[in-house]
Amino acid sequence: MDSTGDMNVSLYELNQTNFHNGSAPSQEMLMFIYHAQHIMYRYILPIIVFTGIFGNILSICVYSSKGLRPISSSVYLLAVLLADTVAAASYAITLVINSVQEDPRHAHPICQQIEKYQDIGFYLSYIDSVTTILLPIVVIIILLAFITTAVISSIQKKKNRTSKISGSVLASSSSNSMPQVRVAKMLFILSVTFVVLSVPSHVIRIRLQFFRVTIVSHMEAFIQLVFLFVSYTNFSTKFFIFIALSNNFRKALSKFFCISESKYVSLIQRNISKV
Repeated sequence: MDSTGDMNVSLYELNQTNFHNGSAPSQEMLMFIYHAQHIMYRYILPIIVFTGIFGNILSICVYSSKGLRPISSSVYLLAVLLADTVAAASYAITLVINSVQEDPRHAHPICQQIEKYQDIGFYLSYIDSVTTILLPIVVIIILLAFITTAVISSIQKKKNRTSKISGSVLASSSSNSMPQVRVAKMLFILSVTFVVLSVPSHVIRIRLQFFRVTIVSHMEAFIQLVFLFVSYTNFSTKFFIFIALSNNFRKALSKFFCISESKYVSLIQRNISKV
């Protein structure tokens, strides 16, 4: 998908003479790649996008509720959810545009790179990759290490203080129930999930750009596409992570639906009474 900037190679524009085994792929392989790509864009991507939009909006409503709003981590989570929702919405807009756009092979070119500015564009693309991909990933990994160290240190200090009063068994159980430990654990898992889902696609893009790889095989391009879609799932997994890890989120979600249902029932009853 061109709007993402991650796919630098199209499956339809690959040089069929440059393969690792020195021969073009079989017709069966090309048909498999074509149909798989069609299924991914036609069905899988809309599922990822609209699941992400629905889940993120629902999560925003839950974290904006009275029960979770005062918690300091909710501000961070709301910001992340809002950013993911905007990103997913941009992909949804791209889906709509791609469904009605003209075949690019028959379209009139509007914006093309001027040859004398090619070097400038080349260096700008390097700067973009470093500032938007490489640097954030490195910073996140470093901060994850600091978070892990801080959580372990906090747990150890809490255990030492509690064990002097209540014994080691109670200290172990109380450390797992510490609010800051639970919050740090969820934030840690969210960050790890982002890194795991995003790094493969980013590594491929950096490899293509920094090593100036211009021609790849059909299978390599298909693998790039798969990892690109894996990175898209980062926008739609947070709701399920909250459900699995946050007891407060599950309680607030149940309360949110109960309140919504009660308001809906009362509205129906008022309308019936007016009739």
